[in-house]
Amino acid sequence: MKKAVAVILAVCLAGTLCFGLVGCTDGTGNETEQTTCTFEETTHYANGDTEVNEYVARYVGARLTIEKAYEEGTYYTYRYDIDSSTGDIVGASSGSLGSCGPEPGTYYMEAPVNDTGSFRFTLEIIINEPDEFVDSRITPDYGFDPNGAIDYVDNVNYVYAYHGGIHHPTIYGVYDGQRLPVNVNVAGDGIVSCVCHDGSRQYLPCAVGKYTLTYRIEDGQWMAEEHNARFYGITAQITVEIVESTVAAQQ
Repeated sequence: MKKAVAVILAVCLAGTLCFGLVGCTDGTGNETEQTTCTFEETTHYANGDTEVNEYVARYVGARLTIEKAYEEGTYYTYRYDIDSSTGDIVGASSGSLGSCGPEPGTYYMEAPVNDTGSFRFTLEIIINEPDEFVDSRITPDYGFDPNGAIDYVDNVNYVYAYHGGIHHPTIYGVYDGQRLPVNVNVAGDGIVSCVCHDGSRQYLPCAVGKYTLTYRIEDGQWMAEEHNARFYGITAQITVEIVESTVAAQQ
């Protein structure tokens, strides 16, 4: 069972302040019995677990306030049980009061003690808004595997000898000297744009020429789940040049 988070903030807003099952005097110094009400709260957690708590209002007209942290899918149901030796209860001395939650808000449960409902016990339940989500992920740097480039400037330009196939480096993330591999299922190795020097768009660089490649690794596309939880994706742009094999031999 999980422990409910509930803080009693106040126990009285009306009437004479009296605490304890036996508390007020009758004016002569003698203590008199008090009518009390026990609110029974059942917490229904999202996983199916339940937990029961009780809150006692010590006199007619008392109002209890409990405050709760929002928990997704959790709601609360209530019953009441009035205990009195004075015989001033009209109607049922116990029963169901309904439910509140799971949405944040302020809810009221009231247990009347006479036929008009003018004297009652009140339970105020405040379910706070969930804490605002703070995104603590960071943006890593990036690097490239040359993948057979015959000449290159890291993260800027890569030159390949033409052999009839596709030529380009492979991107990866870098943070604090640690390499962050990209998920192998990322389409096109993360290349979202390939523009030839004449302005035409290509799928991937494969013919002799000069290309501008834009890589984009989206959030959640790192290989390791712990990296997805800690890092944003990245965007990078480089140039790729494919030269004739005869030219490559002279370099």
